[in-house]
Amino acid sequence: MPNTIRKKTWPAFFEKVLSGEKRFEVRLADFKCEEGDLLVLEEWDPNTQEYTGRSITKKVGYSLNTIDLDFLCPQDIKVYGLLVMQLEDASLAIDSNARQKKPPHKREEGFRKCGYEWGCWFGPDEEEDNGC
Repeated sequence: MPNTIRKKTWPAFFEKVLSGEKRFEVRLADFKCEEGDLLVLEEWDPNTQEYTGRSITKKVGYSLNTIDLDFLCPQDIKVYGLLVMQLEDASLAIDSNARQKKPPHKREEGFRKCGYEWGCWFGPDEEEDNGC
């Protein structure tokens, strides 16, 4: 059965989680957390030192405690800090204004695949450009 973990979060971070823009959490590893646990983020106003009454519950996916990593150098962490990244599908990185290309399953005569990693398809009269 999953554990329920309750943590404070400041308004700016709460809003990012609420909007779906922030899909990761960085915490001091002073509590036990496993995949499948429920994380309840409770909005905390640092100015009033009170909870706002808003909360959001998220299910914990993959988590990593850096204390278990022997390749991290404590001196480097002091100098550079740790960079936490949210990973998304690389296909989302394609410019949203780029032309829609024929998907690979629509292989028609005269269409050709571009030389880039995106796998765009071009029609007989189209030229490749850097926008794909």
